[in-house]
Amino acid sequence: MVMSERIGWVGLGMMGQPMAQRLSEHVQVIAFDANGERYTGAPGVVGAASLGDALSEVSVIFLSLPSSDAVKDVCLGPDGIAQHAGSGTLVFDMSTTEPSVTRMIHEQLAGKGIQFIDSPVSGGPAGAQSGSLSIMAGCGEEQWPVAHKWLSHLGTSVVRVGEVGSGGVAKLVNNMIVGGIFVAVAEGFALASSQGVDIASLHAAIRSGWAQSKVLDLSADAVIAGDFAPSGTVDLLSKDLGYARNLARQAHVPIPLTSIVDEVFTSAKASGKGGFFQAVIITLWERLTGISIAGRKNNG
Repeated sequence: MVMSERIGWVGLGMMGQPMAQRLSEHVQVIAFDANGERYTGAPGVVGAASLGDALSEVSVIFLSLPSSDAVKDVCLGPDGIAQHAGSGTLVFDMSTTEPSVTRMIHEQLAGKGIQFIDSPVSGGPAGAQSGSLSIMAGCGEEQWPVAHKWLSHLGTSVVRVGEVGSGGVAKLVNNMIVGGIFVAVAEGFALASSQGVDIASLHAAIRSGWAQSKVLDLSADAVIAGDFAPSGTVDLLSKDLGYARNLARQAHVPIPLTSIVDEVFTSAKASGKGGFFQAVIITLWERLTGISIAGRKNNG
């Protein structure tokens, strides 16, 4: 595979850091993060002194940022991609960005000859570390062969779902489904606990049936251990559910279940659980019912 000698990377958070490290096995990665301490946890990644330094003299740039506003700032801000990147530069946005923002950025960068591809991911930090992420890409058919070669270093399921913006739509639908399962698992576990059913036994009984899912398994592990240390967080999923509701309003598509799920995660944020793993929403049911459901290791 013909690849650039060096690429730019912006964002070394929970997902960005392991993804950047995986690419550093194939190409030199020049990275910038507003939190300079994150460089120490990313061996093989060269820290840039400034955002401009990470974006200059590279033909491929990856973004892994926490919000649509952050992506817009890096792409179109005074020291961003529009100012530093040359014509022909390929930009991959691995963040979860609102499709309307993605399409606006794409249009503005295209005027400078810069190609913008939305390629959000699912699979969490573990998937990022192992290179087994699911990646949902939005780009033109002519861009896909090159885009796929780059993205295949980061994921085992790399699918073009449509034109630019489609990747973000797919990711929001993914997180609508994930959020709904987290809530269904939490209320199911709460009901079982109210009837004296052991959660570990319940999980063993249902995990091979139609209730089987990664969310069920991860939730059961977290609830049984009482360990809600962050991988994904309530804050991040809540943000994405809000993006999904915005998109649904724009499209005039009713999403009543997602609206309820969003309110559950908003309640979790309001109770101080925003920084914890999403399964921590079980503690809302503990407060409502007075029943002790989760273990006590790190339950927020």
